[in-house]
Amino acid sequence: VGLKPSRGRVSAGPGYGLPLMGLGIEGVVCRTVRDAAGALDAMHGPELGDPFLMAPPAQPYAQAIGTPPRRLRIAVTTQFPGTQPAARACVEAVEATAAVLADLGHVVEWATPAYAHEAFLAATRTFWSSFLAAGVAGVAQALQITVDQALAQVQACTRATAEHGLRLSALDLELALMQMNAVSREVAPFFARHDILLSPTMRTPPVALGVLDQDDAARDAQGFFDHLFDYAACTPLANLTGQPAISLPLAMADDLPIGVQCMAPMGDEATLLQLAAQLEQAMPWSARRPALHAAA
Repeated sequence: VGLKPSRGRVSAGPGYGLPLMGLGIEGVVCRTVRDAAGALDAMHGPELGDPFLMAPPAQPYAQAIGTPPRRLRIAVTTQFPGTQPAARACVEAVEATAAVLADLGHVVEWATPAYAHEAFLAATRTFWSSFLAAGVAGVAQALQITVDQALAQVQACTRATAEHGLRLSALDLELALMQMNAVSREVAPFFARHDILLSPTMRTPPVALGVLDQDDAARDAQGFFDHLFDYAACTPLANLTGQPAISLPLAMADDLPIGVQCMAPMGDEATLLQLAAQLEQAMPWSARRPALHAAA
């Protein structure tokens, strides 16, 4: 269970105000919705000096999940704008989940938010590259070495992305912030009409180790970004808009879990966790264990 809270729900302080220009969010990975809710109860809330304040929940999240969600308007999609179609196993996982949600009494319809995909990608690339460049520069300062010396010590795709970030200007970053705002404003009305967006978490089932190779010298910054976002095609929108989302292990393929993602309007982790708890009861996964397990 992977919960990404709303931007501002969990403080990134004191080291950061808005890591990755707000795309970076703190959270934990759990086996149960109960633990995800309890972790958010323990973590949420502002720290002194935070850039903004988010209204606290009406009740503790661990308490909220004891109540089923209201009848929700749930949009379902298996392909985001500008991306390749999802693998059949991921589509089937979403279809099965949608059928369960309809049986539970929710209003389920197929719908996809529309937004400027190229602007979304351009803004995300700029944020990733500039943040990584600042990280490498920070390492150089901490180790009292040059930036070039720091770049020589990181993996090839990290180096290429950081080098791209070092070439960006303040204007590039300002334009990316404008693109981020534009995409967020495009997507927001969709969530005024729908309470939840259901989608795959990843475009394909889990890939083998080495497929997402951060040390592939054949890929430049653009090439690695495209390669990674081809696999992680469904999760980045919530990062850019700052909305909460949760991945639930609701299906299996070749003894590996397939995640199904639910995304909610800004600040509505309570509904997201209530729905997750409802799905956990209807489609339980707690008995599943891999053949090779640390506790075995």
